[in-house]
Amino acid sequence: MAAIGNLAGQLMEDEEEAARRTRVFGALKTYCTELLQLIQSPKHQSPAIPALLDFLRSSSSDDLQPFFDYTLFPLLLLLDAAIACRSSEKIDSDDRHKAPDSPYVVSDIVAEGVVNCLEELLKKCRLGMLNQMVAVLKKLTHGALLSPSEATEEFREGIIKCFRALLMNLCPCSDDACSCKQITGVPALLMGEEMQSHLARPSTCRVGAEECLLAFLQSQDAAAAVGHWLSLLLKAADVEAVRGHRGSARLRIEAFLALRVLVAKVGTADALAFFLPGVVSQFTKVLYASKTMMSGAAGNLEAMDHAIRGLAEYLMIVLQDDANASGIDLPLNPTAEANSKMHHSAYKFLEELRQLPAKDQGNKEIIAEESGEEAKIKVTTDIECQNQVVDPGKGFGSFHVYRTKDWIAKTSANVQKLLTATFPQISVHPSTRLRRGLLAAIRGLLSECYYSLKESRVMLLECLCVLVVDDSEEVAASAQEFLEYLFSSNKTLNVEHDIVEILSRLIEKLPKVVLGSEESLALSHAQQLLVVLYYSGPLLVVDQLLHSPVTAARFLDVLSICLSHNSAFKGSLDKLVLARPSGYLPAVAELKAQSYSSKDYSRSRGHLSVVADIPLGYMRKLVSEVRMRDYSGEGWQSWYKRSGSGQLLRQASIAVCILNEMIFGLSDEAVKNLKQMFHKPTTRGDDFPREHPVMDRRSWEIPKDEGARGLLIDCIGRILHEYLSPELWNLPLECGSSTVESDGEVGQIPLHLFTDAAMLQQ
Repeated sequence: MAAIGNLAGQLMEDEEEAARRTRVFGALKTYCTELLQLIQSPKHQSPAIPALLDFLRSSSSDDLQPFFDYTLFPLLLLLDAAIACRSSEKIDSDDRHKAPDSPYVVSDIVAEGVVNCLEELLKKCRLGMLNQMVAVLKKLTHGALLSPSEATEEFREGIIKCFRALLMNLCPCSDDACSCKQITGVPALLMGEEMQSHLARPSTCRVGAEECLLAFLQSQDAAAAVGHWLSLLLKAADVEAVRGHRGSARLRIEAFLALRVLVAKVGTADALAFFLPGVVSQFTKVLYASKTMMSGAAGNLEAMDHAIRGLAEYLMIVLQDDANASGIDLPLNPTAEANSKMHHSAYKFLEELRQLPAKDQGNKEIIAEESGEEAKIKVTTDIECQNQVVDPGKGFGSFHVYRTKDWIAKTSANVQKLLTATFPQISVHPSTRLRRGLLAAIRGLLSECYYSLKESRVMLLECLCVLVVDDSEEVAASAQEFLEYLFSSNKTLNVEHDIVEILSRLIEKLPKVVLGSEESLALSHAQQLLVVLYYSGPLLVVDQLLHSPVTAARFLDVLSICLSHNSAFKGSLDKLVLARPSGYLPAVAELKAQSYSSKDYSRSRGHLSVVADIPLGYMRKLVSEVRMRDYSGEGWQSWYKRSGSGQLLRQASIAVCILNEMIFGLSDEAVKNLKQMFHKPTTRGDDFPREHPVMDRRSWEIPKDEGARGLLIDCIGRILHEYLSPELWNLPLECGSSTVESDGEVGQIPLHLFTDAAMLQQ
């Protein structure tokens, strides 16, 4: 009885499905018949097109898939007619150009409705055969070639949307050995609920698909079509930018979005490397315009965001470290040496197999090189095959690049030039969206192309340091998390080497930007230096800046220049003291013992005394000079004008500022401030992985062992002893002071003496 019940239930389900299919087919038959009549008897508009669009949107993919070919046929016929009556060059069914022959005129309303229906159909239904995909791509290619003067903005945008919908529905096949399993098929830096919701579909094609369409896209047979569409999409975006305020920002966004999907679906370095010079230079042109274009299609922020992410995604595929293992030097991880050797040798063997000549490669090898912003293609003939007969139809050679060590080095150098011209400016762009997109691009490039893009690493890390202190908490928190990950990953040694280079460059440029006229630039530079110092940790700072009295003196000279009256100390000193807690000596009372391992800290013992002795030397010398003046009864004016006295007073006053900052830096208040600045809660969880270990921020905390604490107390005691010398506090602060009046030199003493003395005592 149970079996009979199950059979009856199955029969009822089959009947319901058959009835549903009959209903769907009946509706589609009516709509398709009216579409075919439009081809024979063109009308300005037809109610069948919006009705068909509503029906497609309300129907499920399972209902539409059996009738995909039936519905596709009239739509392609109408699309072909719409393109033919708009194109200045007529194209016949065999893709050959012919003279105009007065085709049926398809109105803009009908043409735009057709592409909307085609887009919805391609979203819901999957292509099953290669010939089917090729036929649709040919029609869409002809539509993408139309200029703004030939077709409306909505029609051209609809063509690009149809192309993107076709790509989004290409899925991996069920064969585990197929090359389509090498890719994810999704843009690596994906952002946007619309694309994410569309991608939430079954990840494998139905059983019965004759050939894998993704594998075809990755093959040399599709290379010409892939390159053509890359060019068409970049050109479509560029045309809208050139049109200025008449250009369509929406079309430009769709072009970049479709390009990102195309790159993700192709997804292999072998298939995309040949087109890298042109794509990168065009993307760089878009980003370079962000400095000057703030409106119109060229200045649209969403389009620029897609351009930033699209550029990074392209580089992440072509210059991925693992994909180019034979052309770069990948360091081995000591903790997993055996696995790394196997990993490295496997990729090397795979690269050697890829470089073997193919049977149908012909007699030409195309090597793509980029010089500046232009792509130069060098064709070299294989000497051994010169006498072979070449098929004229296959004389274009292969769209393949041998990614040798020399090619990677040259490409990396050229990419570095282009990125350096754009990324630093975007890191301080007023738009949070662009800075967020740049952060995602930096994360992707440093994660996937760390060794391939070694020429660009320092620049990328500099931009990352700028974003760590970004005004947006979301951007700053994500940047801090990723920087911590870099310091805790297996790339630590390389990161520290790059950080040392950045540190040297920042310190060298610091006086120039601080003494310059741009306050925002000086602030950004100082914040960047603070980020580098904090994440480097005290041991690296000591090794690079304080390892000897000479280097320590050089570093303090730089700080002295930056703390001079010409830069930071403009305005009222009283306001300065009230605004900066570091100006108070009572901060010493806040020193507390903190938990810390003194093993590493022992390396830096003695450096604090050396560093403190340098500014203390200026104070001791000043005290000695003032004592000699008092002993000899010399007036303040003559003393100040004596060679070296004014400079010594200035040096001592700046030295006091440095010592005050040193004392405050030893307090738990300073450590607390740093933690608050560099420990912002992450507000987004989709940009960076969370499983990575977090850097130990305790490295800047005060050790608790008696030796280290005694060293700190001794150092601070010597500072206070010198600072409380009566000679420093007897310096005149104004013209009416008793010490000046007793000298009888009122009105003749330079104001610099009073300013420097006030700075010293404050």
